Amino acid sequence: MDLMAVPSPCEGRAASTEGEFEAALLGARPYLKRVFGYFRIPPDDAEDLLQQACLLTFRRWEGIYRHEGFLVGVLSQLCRAYWRQARKARLSQVDVADLERLARPVPPAQRRVECSLDLLRLLSALQPRDRLILRLRFVEGLTAKEVAGLLGIQVANTRKVVQRARARLLEVRRKIDRIV
Repeated sequence: MDLMAVPSPCEGRAASTEGEFEAALLGARPYLKRVFGYFRIPPDDAEDLLQQACLLTFRRWEGIYRHEGFLVGVLSQLCRAYWRQARKARLSQVDVADLERLARPVPPAQRRVECSLDLLRLLSALQPRDRLILRLRFVEGLTAKEVAGLLGIQVANTRKVVQRARARLLEVRRKIDRIV
């Protein structure tokens, strides 16, 4: 695409402004090419985006301090908007029925409540210290080192407590399963 082939939007303005605009366009040419290369804009669409950027730059010409930088910035923003719009267009083409078919089934709220109650029942079989360590480790997401630092115990001791507490939970769960 020839960047200088853009029709001049300078009709009706002073000839000096037209010359300045063309000089700015020539000065920004390598940067404009780099923007198009970075965003991988197809040539047909690149021409349209460049024309929009030129028009926006020319309309605000008098208030712009660095014309080349402004033109490159406007073009970058237009390229980002181009891909956002293209992404939205692709997403709108996806059939909702296909998405529902591909989505993982979500358990109903009642099932989640039952699981939470079962977990609370299992945790009540543990010692308070073990419950605290499991909560810090798995609910709060702390590392074994962080848990050890908070409780003033050794890291290896924290790991042992976690292993024993998990084994105790499995044992209690097996007992409950045999009863039910």
